[in-house]
Amino acid sequence: MWWPLAVVGAAAYAGLGIWPPIMLASYYAGATLRRGRDVAAYLGGAALVAAILVHDADLG
Repeated sequence: MWWPLAVVGAAAYAGLGIWPPIMLASYYAGATLRRGRDVAAYLGGAALVAAILVHDADLG
């Protein structure tokens, strides 16, 4: 059941128009991660990276 993570990745990519690596990582994580804890860890890490990138973009 990888489609929810893939949908979130695609929506983030479409909404922001940037960060193809995040979209690819979301697809890969959705296709390979099986345990809920692993998916949650990926989502938390991805959200943290995205927040840092957005914060840095706002400063510069």
